[in-house]
Amino acid sequence: MKRINTVLKVFLFLFFGISLTNNVIGQCTSPDFTGTTTTLNISCGGMATLDGVATSTLIIDEPPTVTITPVALPDGAGMSFDVPLDYTGLFPAGAVVDATCPPVLSVDLEHDYANDLTIDLIAPDGMTVRIMDRANSGSHFGTCVNTADDAVPGCTATYTFDDAAATSIVGVATIGAPLANGDCSYTGGCDGSAYIPAGTYATANSIATTLAGSPLNGVWTIRVTDNAGSDDGSIDGAALTFPGSCYAPLMADNPDVNTDGTTFWAADAGNPEAITLPAQTNTATPYTDTNPLCGNITPADGCEGNVITNSVTVGPFNTEGTYTFTFTTEDANGCQFQQTSTVIVAACPMCDNPPDFTGTSTTININSGDMATLDGVAMSQQVIEEPPTVTIAPVALPDGAGMSFDVPLDYTGLFPAGAVVDATCSPVLSVDLEHDYANDLTIDLIAPDGMTVRIMDRANSGSHFGTCVNTADDAVPGCTATYTFDDAAATSIVGVATIGAPLANGDCSYTGGCDGSAYIPAGTYATANSIATTLAGSPLNGVWTIRVTDNAGSDDGSIDGASLNFPGSCYAGLMGDNPDINTDGTTFWAADAGNPAVITLPAQTNTGVPYTDTDPACGNIVPADGCDGNTVTNSVTVGPFTTPGTYTFTFTTEDVNGCQYQQTSTVIVTASPPTINIADPCDCANGLDLDTDNQNEYAQEIITVMPGTAPYTVTAVTGLFDATGTALTPAAATALLTGPDGSGNYTITGYVPADNTAVYSLSVEDAAAQTATINGGPCAPCPAGCNANNGTLMIGG
Repeated sequence: MKRINTVLKVFLFLFFGISLTNNVIGQCTSPDFTGTTTTLNISCGGMATLDGVATSTLIIDEPPTVTITPVALPDGAGMSFDVPLDYTGLFPAGAVVDATCPPVLSVDLEHDYANDLTIDLIAPDGMTVRIMDRANSGSHFGTCVNTADDAVPGCTATYTFDDAAATSIVGVATIGAPLANGDCSYTGGCDGSAYIPAGTYATANSIATTLAGSPLNGVWTIRVTDNAGSDDGSIDGAALTFPGSCYAPLMADNPDVNTDGTTFWAADAGNPEAITLPAQTNTATPYTDTNPLCGNITPADGCEGNVITNSVTVGPFNTEGTYTFTFTTEDANGCQFQQTSTVIVAACPMCDNPPDFTGTSTTININSGDMATLDGVAMSQQVIEEPPTVTIAPVALPDGAGMSFDVPLDYTGLFPAGAVVDATCSPVLSVDLEHDYANDLTIDLIAPDGMTVRIMDRANSGSHFGTCVNTADDAVPGCTATYTFDDAAATSIVGVATIGAPLANGDCSYTGGCDGSAYIPAGTYATANSIATTLAGSPLNGVWTIRVTDNAGSDDGSIDGASLNFPGSCYAGLMGDNPDINTDGTTFWAADAGNPAVITLPAQTNTGVPYTDTDPACGNIVPADGCDGNTVTNSVTVGPFTTPGTYTFTFTTEDVNGCQYQQTSTVIVTASPPTINIADPCDCANGLDLDTDNQNEYAQEIITVMPGTAPYTVTAVTGLFDATGTALTPAAATALLTGPDGSGNYTITGYVPADNTAVYSLSVEDAAAQTATINGGPCAPCPAGCNANNGTLMIGG
């Protein structure tokens, strides 16, 4: 194992800012959880599969690293700056540099003039090799060099020098401008000249050849020499990397992950509902790590580990919310590790998303005795989670030439990890703005990584933003209008037609006078520069900033709101649901209990037809079938309705989530008067021969009363006789009323003289006091054996 002298380490830290680090075999090092479920978005009622993967991690007692604190490189012609790196006791006794064991040098460096510097590496025995000999003239080292030579360090880049590298740093292609400052603390201006990019470059002279035979153990020194005046810089870090084979045999361990009950999934206690996990199975697969150091470790099998997999399916999740599950593993050394997974369940049905009942019967008007067809139609409706919105409080824009006002919008965590701006995923900016002079303002959009795009560059001279601008520059806001800037818009805000006068104040709180000049109308305008192109590669997650700059004096204004609108496809999968309507007995027609008469419905059939919603967000929802729904139809014919009145029927549907919805339909039955039909007028063949001379003196009449509202009463009758030839009274005629038959009709059978000119009259009144009257005759005389048929007469009441 490595031996590091504690006194020596303290000495190095105090005097050179150098510290040494090394690994400790036997410590608890987490397995690799790659492949383990992190976040799942599911629909309410859905199941979730949690995949647990734990790959045991190789722990190698790797060569130690020697780090330094930053070293200033103040301007000094011919001045050298030494960075010592102590490797005493880290190699086998007597180990020396040879062709198989040369170091690779890395320097974190920034300097205002690359051609000023040389870099030497000095071995513990004093042997020296020139690593870099004055690189490109006119170029800088680093990513951002401080423009002033004031010993304030800029931002370094890492330059590595390796005997095996093919590219020389001399003459290397340079980048044309500084990079963003990145994580370094310097935030000032960057020198605008060319920069040598970070990378690995060939050594000016071979380390292996020049330092062959020099000892590995001891203090190595990196010497940076500034060979000319007028420029400064700094070293932020430096390291020597030796091949693993240079060291004494390294210790290694790759502890197996247990396959017993110490590796398991568990549901966290704080979940919205109790979720029970099924029985679990751990599956182990052995593997050997491919780390190149494995050929030099002790014990020889120290690179052998295993991969444990454990997948469980849990649910259904019937309560919306965020659920957390923990995958716990324990390795053969007794070290325990955990990985948390999150299941996000979309809004569960509150039964507030009824289907579309368009096509379902609403009101049907019929006459008594008629039938009614009830059409039931239920189309399932889609629910899609809307992208989140970020809101702001109003921002004052007081008068100030050159003054900028920043509006931050935090979109952290709203997009998938690593999502960036590209041609398909750039924001649209909207600003609720009023300002007394449009030409004063510029608007910039700043991405979370600091990249900036100019959205609007000083719009129309002499025009205002808003619908009513306060006439006084007193920081009292007027009334804003919404201006949207979209790469895809065709109209530029510069030169746009202006409205001639302010609009009414509308809903805004300002009630004072409005400046009377022209106003730029609210609308959607083209961006001055493409957001998608300028900010390509910028992260979506993080704090976006809208910067409004007032570039001239004498006018003020305000921002009342601002937003960025990203296409739905930019977000992590939006949740969608389109629950099917059941086609079983939970979707049905029923007659309400309060109807005037009992109506029995026939057997019913539900017919379901699938469909896919055309909402453009459907291409990005989770689950993928969340836009698939169905339409269920159910038509029944009921009646006849013999009793007038208002009848209600309820069409009930239930969806697959158990949500029940109802639609009421009304049948209005209006009483219709009876009609009287002479179905068999003057039928001599079935007449009466009162004196047995085979001569029909009376012809038979069959008079049918069509349905009105039963019961019926004969209220007036003349000229109608019974089978004995006796004239019928209304009471006697009513007594002859028979029925109803299968069609609901009533019949009176009587006789009229067939050989005279008499006529008869018959009136029938129904239960609704509606009357129908028929007048019949006379019949032609009926000779013996003759049928006199005068045709059919229909008289309505």
